Amino acid sequence: MRQDEIQVACEAILQRLDDYIDRELSADDVLMIERHLEECFDCASQYRFEIRLIHDIRARLRRIALPGDLMTRIRLRLDAETVG
Repeated sequence: MRQDEIQVACEAILQRLDDYIDRELSADDVLMIERHLEECFDCASQYRFEIRLIHDIRARLRRIALPGDLMTRIRLRLDAETVG
């Protein structure tokens, strides 16, 4: 595969990486991306970075104390927006 073809393939994979991480792709697309990640160090590195970032953000969010009435306030605001 030529360098420009590799670059085009990598760009296509990286554009779909979020959907892959969120499990929003077809089985065929998942397989295609997994094969590419097995062969391409740069794309696999980007994938690992994004997974670590998501993990770190989730861990930090778990440590944030939320007000006890937050869900009630959200529902009230959504109801007001829907009616209004």
